[in-house]
This record gives sequence, C-alpha cells and structure tokens, in this order.
Amino acid sequence: MGRMSYFFERFFAVFGMVLRFLWDCLALLGLIALVACAMRGCTPTTQETVTEERTVRVDTVRVTQVVAIAERPTGLERVAFPVTAVIIPTPTDSTEADSVAVEIPLTQTEYRDSTYRAWVSGFHARLDSIELYPRTETVTVTVKERPRRWSIGASTGLALTPRGLQPYIGVGVTYNIATF
Repeated sequence: MGRMSYFFERFFAVFGMVLRFLWDCLALLGLIALVACAMRGCTPTTQETVTEERTVRVDTVRVTQVVAIAERPTGLERVAFPVTAVIIPTPTDSTEADSVAVEIPLTQTEYRDSTYRAWVSGFHARLDSIELYPRTETVTVTVKERPRRWSIGASTGLALTPRGLQPYIGVGVTYNIATF
C-alpha cells in the first residue's frame, strides 16, 4: 500500500506542476494578447470582399403623337425663285430679271413631353416622330466581411485547477470555430 500512495503523491505533484505550467502559459498568452491589443489601439481588423456588378439597360421610347407647345418667329429668309415658278403675270417684252425675291417667314416650334423636349426650325417645319434611347445603369455593390477568428472577451465555464475542476469567470482569449 505504501508504494501505491507514493505513486499517487508523485503523480499529483507532477500533475500540479504541469497544471501550474499550463496556467502560467495561459497567463502569458493573455498578457501578450492585451499588449498586442493596446499597441494596435484595439481596432478590429476585418477583411472584406467587395464585388461590384454593373448592368446597363437601354430602353427605346417611341413618341408618335407629338404636340407642339410653342411656336415663335425666328426671322425672315430672302429666297430667289424663278419667275416661272411664281404665279405673277409678266409682260413678254419686259426687261426685268428672270427671278423674284420672296421673303419666307421662319419659325421655331417646341415639342415637349415628360420624356423629351425637341425644337424644330424652318418654314412650316413639323416633327413627325421622335425616338429616344435612355440608358439606365444599375450598380450593385456587395460587401462580404470575413469573420474574425481570434477575440478577447469575457468567458465562463469550468477550469482545471490543482484542486480539480472549478467554476471559472474571467477574461479569455478565444478562437472562434463557428459563428452563428
């Protein structure tokens, strides 16, 4: 019986030294983590993945029922027409020129809707229809944050001490295996 008690005494003595060594290593790791956090300013570092997707869509808008909003005169243009094109009786023995100057009134007409605005200038000018090709660009930015694995925080649980398993409350360094 003496040999068995000696064995258990030695076993628990070695076991106590191992636990003390592990406890000292854990305290040292905690101290290193606190110093590293203090040096970095305790700013969390996250690695992000940013993806950007651009979609361009071109629509065709046809407007066939255009309505004039305003018409204003822009001036006169003097055009020479041949005498035969103008219905003016001329004497056959006339020494006048073979053309007649005619003043043509020019106007600018504005066409407007909620989707377009157009101006047409000229003599009796008219806008028959208009096609518009507006571009719509959609940009989708997705930011995916990579989870942090190491953290320092409050922890609770059971700790292995020289007196056996004991309840533990304190500050601990944690490696996160899964986040939910």
